[in-house]
Amino acid sequence: MVILGDSLHNFADGLVGAAFSSSAEMGMPATVAILCHEITHEMGGFVVLLSSGLSVRNAVTMNLLSALTAFVGLFVSSDPAVDLYGYRRDLPLSVTGRDASRDESCEDQQALSHVPSAEPWPPNGLGLPPAPDPV
Repeated sequence: MVILGDSLHNFADGLVGAAFSSSAEMGMPATVAILCHEITHEMGGFVVLLSSGLSVRNAVTMNLLSALTAFVGLFVSSDPAVDLYGYRRDLPLSVTGRDASRDESCEDQQALSHVPSAEPWPPNGLGLPPAPDPV
């Protein structure tokens, strides 16, 4: 399941080629943002694969194979694919934006759902008052 989800995620990241089809000014910031996001995302996926019992070699292989789906997304959103198959350029851009916003909101919700309530509120160490108890 991790590999399937990562493959679909990488495919959507490959759709950033549509941003370059629009302009380099739009493509470069999107590429840098995806690169920064993907470093931590792939490291997390690698750790999950290792903790599920895969060897380091198999985990790296599975991660690399799932990363290849980004090239499929790149082809789908590239100029030759637009010309050859008649895709609309705005569709990959909207899918990429939706995927990024969904992914970030899911990661934020997951991080917040694992915060134990017995832990002190982090800003307490900074001299700030404690967070009020929810009613």
